[in-house]
Amino acid sequence: MIDEDLTAAKLKGYNCLVKFKDGEVLLLKSGTLESGDEADIEDWFRDVEKFINGCGEDVVEYFPIGGISITRDTIKYVRKI
Repeated sequence: MIDEDLTAAKLKGYNCLVKFKDGEVLLLKSGTLESGDEADIEDWFRDVEKFINGCGEDVVEYFPIGGISITRDTIKYVRKI
């Protein structure tokens, strides 16, 4: 995905990019990332990290955006755009 694609996605309201290990890209809209509250955004990314890594007793069972089903072993990275 090139910079122009990311700019167009941001203008359409997308604020989260999920890159999968097979090279596919998914653009999502997250209300948490739109809130502008640094603590909420940090908590959201911490939940994403717990979902991907599945570490310890703080396992998050579902990706923190409703309405989609993603398995943790297919995600390469998640970032804010």
